[in-house]
Amino acid sequence: MREMAREANKVVVWRVLEEIWGQSNVAVAEELLAQDYKRHDPLFPSSVIGLRGFLEAYWKYDAIFADRRLNIEQVIEMGETVVSRWSVRGTYRRPDSARVGAGRPVAITGVTISRVVDGFVVEEWAEWDSWGLVKQLGVIGSAELDVLI
Repeated sequence: MREMAREANKVVVWRVLEEIWGQSNVAVAEELLAQDYKRHDPLFPSSVIGLRGFLEAYWKYDAIFADRRLNIEQVIEMGETVVSRWSVRGTYRRPDSARVGAGRPVAITGVTISRVVDGFVVEEWAEWDSWGLVKQLGVIGSAELDVLI
């Protein structure tokens, strides 16, 4: 019985990645994310709190990377903790097309640690290659990188 619950946690996280982030099917958010969901993510300056907060943050992300293609590399379950490793490719878009990097193709890798309780993701910590994104967008060039390394 315990093994089935553990596998179910993995399936919940897989569905969040595949259906919400990969297929833009936010209709399933209510069945996968807790009402008091909390997300910690470098893309958003403060933690995203609640289902409504998630949806607001998601739509900002979706506008920037609307043509993204998500690949789930690995999902590992450890009780209520599920770790996923993923990659995404797409085109960086902004409403202001004059923005640095607009229209450039990007590839990002990341890891998300999710806590699943009673079949809902209650909290997530996402870490992804934000430095690589900044470099791909041309915000920082190799000369600036040489100074830091």
